[in-house]
Amino acid sequence: MNAIVTVDIPLEEVEEALTAYLEGLFPGVPVIMGLENDEPMPPPQPGFLLVQPLMQDRLNMPVDTFVQGGNIAPTTSSISQGIEVNVQIDAYGRTAGTWASIVSTTFEDAYGFAALAPNCEPLYCNTGRLMPLTNEELQYEKRWCIEAALMYTPTVTVAQQYAEALTLYFKDVNVLFPR
Repeated sequence: MNAIVTVDIPLEEVEEALTAYLEGLFPGVPVIMGLENDEPMPPPQPGFLLVQPLMQDRLNMPVDTFVQGGNIAPTTSSISQGIEVNVQIDAYGRTAGTWASIVSTTFEDAYGFAALAPNCEPLYCNTGRLMPLTNEELQYEKRWCIEAALMYTPTVTVAQQYAEALTLYFKDVNVLFPR
């Protein structure tokens, strides 16, 4: 049986929603998702935001739903699970501390819920901490780190096997496997 697996909310859409939320707060400020190889960091002025996914964690056990195709047995199974995604948002530049305050203030507010909908929602966010970075010229750059958590509930759909007919044969186990 060739299984076709689909997911209704891929993690990339959650990352896109978070990027759009941050770009909405800071128009014109570069928002970078993840660390890219062989790519230099943008100049520290006027600043930028770097979002690094840290981990995913299960919030509940998977829930199965079987979808019937017409008058036959179920043909697909949909499996949903709440997932927490933890991210680190690094704000660089002269106004990085202010940006950290803006993110922490709006993230768990109705503004954050509306900006991240419909694919994910905010769970919690700290207010940030100053974590200076030493650059290649051995100069300190202002960096504020914020840890935030979002929740999304992807549904994975897989093909469901079923039997159209069943024949039972009874065998005496003691005869088949004598001691």
